[in-house]
Amino acid sequence: MPVFLGAAGGKESEKAQVWRRTPRAGKGYVPGLAAAWPFSLGCSPAPVERISTTEEKVAALQVENAALKATVSASFQSQVIADRASKTNFITDNMILQSAYVVDYPEYQDNHQYDYAGEILQYNGLLYEIVTPHLSNAVSYPVETTFAYYRLVELTHAGTIDDPIPYPEETGIAVNVQEGQYYAYKGKVYLAKADMPDCIYPPGTPSMWQWEVQE
Repeated sequence: MPVFLGAAGGKESEKAQVWRRTPRAGKGYVPGLAAAWPFSLGCSPAPVERISTTEEKVAALQVENAALKATVSASFQSQVIADRASKTNFITDNMILQSAYVVDYPEYQDNHQYDYAGEILQYNGLLYEIVTPHLSNAVSYPVETTFAYYRLVELTHAGTIDDPIPYPEETGIAVNVQEGQYYAYKGKVYLAKADMPDCIYPPGTPSMWQWEVQE
């Protein structure tokens, strides 16, 4: 049992020891006691654990989520590139578009070396896939019209009159139009009367016999 020394060097009674360790109403602990009695017991005060605030917890979760999202983004991009390199084309446009909810695809960069077919990028709110590795040049190789380098990622449709393929309403976008397929454009449905690779003339263009509006 610990022994405390009184002012005169004698032993304190157990009652006195308890009294010295007990807070007094309105007074707090007895002066000098905080420094005296814990060390008499041969111990140090226990450290007080700091409680994180709600804001700090939210900030920590945001950092974790950002790191996880970056990992998922890099992983999926690598899968698309590997899929294109193997020529399996298992990853569809629908899958790429759905992945955009969790994958941060990079914005198009001018004068940038795109090294792999299958890289996905954003441009004017749309997703494009790199078809051929190249050094980008916005003037010489516009994203929307350079079909040899960029492919628009779009929802897969049957191309029938009941499920026509949406034709981009943005001007100048190159589309690989196939004969016999139906396309939806600005509220109307059109039948393609001929193959039109790299087509930049949307349905309804004057003097374009290749488009036949369906009434």
